[in-house]
Amino acid sequence: MAAILQGSTTTPPSQTTIGPLLRQLVSHHGPKPALRVPWQNRTSTYTALDLASQTVARALINSGAAAGDHIGILAGNRHEYLEIFLGAARIGCAVVCLSCAYTVAEAENALRGSVFVAGTIGNRDMGPAIEHVERLIHDKESELKEVVVIGDESAQQTTYAQFLERASSSPISDTELRLLEDAVESTSPVLLQFTSGTTGNPKVSVLTSSGILNNGQYVGDRMQLTPNDTIVCPPPLFHTFGIVVGFLASMTHGSSFVLPSDIFNAEAAVKATISCHGTALLGVPTMFLAELEWMKKHDQWPSTLRTGIIGGSIVSQSIMKRIKTEMGLGWMLIAYGTTETSPISFLCSSKDNAEQRHGSVGRVLPNTAAKVVDPSGKTMQVGERGEICVSGHGLQKCYYRNPAKTEETMRKDEDGVEWFRTGDEGGENIYPAEIEEGLVSHSGVSEACVVGVKDEYYGEVVVAFLKGFANVPRPSDQELALLIKTRLARHKVPRHILWVGDADVVEDYPKTSSGKHQKHVLSTIAQGVIAARA
Repeated sequence: MAAILQGSTTTPPSQTTIGPLLRQLVSHHGPKPALRVPWQNRTSTYTALDLASQTVARALINSGAAAGDHIGILAGNRHEYLEIFLGAARIGCAVVCLSCAYTVAEAENALRGSVFVAGTIGNRDMGPAIEHVERLIHDKESELKEVVVIGDESAQQTTYAQFLERASSSPISDTELRLLEDAVESTSPVLLQFTSGTTGNPKVSVLTSSGILNNGQYVGDRMQLTPNDTIVCPPPLFHTFGIVVGFLASMTHGSSFVLPSDIFNAEAAVKATISCHGTALLGVPTMFLAELEWMKKHDQWPSTLRTGIIGGSIVSQSIMKRIKTEMGLGWMLIAYGTTETSPISFLCSSKDNAEQRHGSVGRVLPNTAAKVVDPSGKTMQVGERGEICVSGHGLQKCYYRNPAKTEETMRKDEDGVEWFRTGDEGGENIYPAEIEEGLVSHSGVSEACVVGVKDEYYGEVVVAFLKGFANVPRPSDQELALLIKTRLARHKVPRHILWVGDADVVEDYPKTSSGKHQKHVLSTIAQGVIAARA
C-alpha cells in the first residue's frame, strides 16, 4: 500500500481574507474580548481590535503604502503587533515577521516599505536595530521608506502614536476602505515568515491568506475551540506557531487570546493562565518544562486548562505524562508541520483516545495531503523510510527571492499537484525522542536532547546532552547506558553523555527564539567537546 494520506475534502478551503473576516467577527462577537495582554494591562474586544486595525490600515495608506508592499515588524508579543498585522493584511500588504533573534542586517533582503521596531524586546535595547534601519532608508538601493518605533514615546524617530495620527489626514471613507479590502485575493501574500533556522541559514517563506486562515480554522476545529475558550500563547508572534496556531486559531473561533509577556517567561505564562482562566495553553517542550518547574517551586497550579498544543520537536512520553498529571491537561495535542505549510499538516484531535494523542502527531488536516517518497520522488510503500512531502491548502507560494531553493523543495507530480519536500524522514525510523524519553525516565535527569555526531569508525554516533536536578546526584554513564539497553536496541545507546552546565560543555541548551533546541549547534559543540576530551 502506498504511503500517502489525504485529509477530508468535503468542505473546500475558505477563500475569505482578513478584512471580510474581521467584519464577520465583529457582527458575531463585537463586545467579547479578543485579545488580552496582561503585561501591557491591555484588553481589546473584537470591535476594538477591528477599529485599531482600521486605523493602522488608514495610516499606512496615508503613508503611501499599497497592496503588494511589505510591512516589517520586529517586536515581542504585544498588542501593537497584531494591530499592525491585521491592518496591513486587510489592505493587501504582506507583513514581514522578523525574528527577535535576527539582526536587521540578516533580514534586509525581505524588507521594503515601513518597518515597525519595538524600543525594547525583553531586556534587549533595540536602539542599534533602529539606527541600522535608518541608515538603510538613506541608501539609494534600499526599498525601505520609514522606521516607526513601538513602545517608546520619547524616541527621536516616528513613534507608533504619531504614525496612527496619520489616519485622520485625508480621511478614507468606510466604503473606500471596504473596496480595498475586498480587492485582496485569498492567494495574495500576507505573511513573509523566516524559517526557524534550526538546521541552517533561514529562508523567507511567502504565505497566503488562504493558507494561514484555513490553517488557523482547522487547528481550532481539532482543539474544539468555542467563543468560551481562552488561549494562552507564550510562543512568539513572529513564528507561525504564535500568529497562526495561536492567534488565528483563536480569532476564527471567536475565542479570547492571551499574550503573557513580550518574550517567553515561565512565571508570566503560569500567572496569566491562572488570572485569565486559560482553557488552552500552547508551547514547545522546553516552555512546558520551564512552566512545570515554576509551578512546582511556587506551588501555583492552573485549574481551568482543558487542552493545548505542543510542537516544535518530537515530544517524549515523560513530558506528556507530567503535563497531564501536574497541569491537569488530559487533552494535550501534538502537532507536526513546517513554516512552509502555514504551518500545521498533522494534528491530533480532542476526540482521539490517549494512545492516539500521545503516541503520534495525529491525522492529516482537511484539504491537505502527505506522502513519503524516495530521493527520486517515487512514493514509497507503508513502512518504508523516505522523505515526507505535503500538498494542499497551506503551501507557500515560494521562498522570497530564492527561486533555486523554491525549485528544489516544491515539485509537481505527474498529475500536476504541487508538493513541498519537508526534508523530514517518515516511515519506520529511529527518533531521538525514543532515547530522550528513556533518559529522562531516570530520577536524576530533568531534560535530555539527543543529537547525531559524525564518527570516523561508526559513521555517526549518538550523543546526549543532559540536565540534572538540583541536589540530586548525577547518574553515571554506565547506569544510563544500562537503562537505554533495557528499552532500546544497543546501537541507540548514547556513546557520549554531556552534562549541560559543565564548564567544557555549554551553560544552557542553545535555542531558537521560538524555544526549540538548536540541534545543529549542539552537534557542533559535541564534536568540539569530544575532540578536546580525547
